[in-house]
Amino acid sequence: MSRQKPDPDVTESASSLDRPGTGPTHEEIAIRAYELYEASGRPEGRDGEHWLEAERELTEKYAAQPSRAKSTSA
Repeated sequence: MSRQKPDPDVTESASSLDRPGTGPTHEEIAIRAYELYEASGRPEGRDGEHWLEAERELTEKYAAQPSRAKSTSA
């Protein structure tokens, strides 16, 4: 079974870092999951594990980002 690497050009424009209060996009998770898949030697049958790990990593990353929607009222 061969996997196709997600297109990073699509993901860059859809980055949820630009949208405060949101989590990672599907494309961002797919790219990170593919990176994990490659880093672990391209094992068969661990796609769900890679997906969940990517989702966890990115969710934590976004949660650590300071909110850009701070109020400027006095």
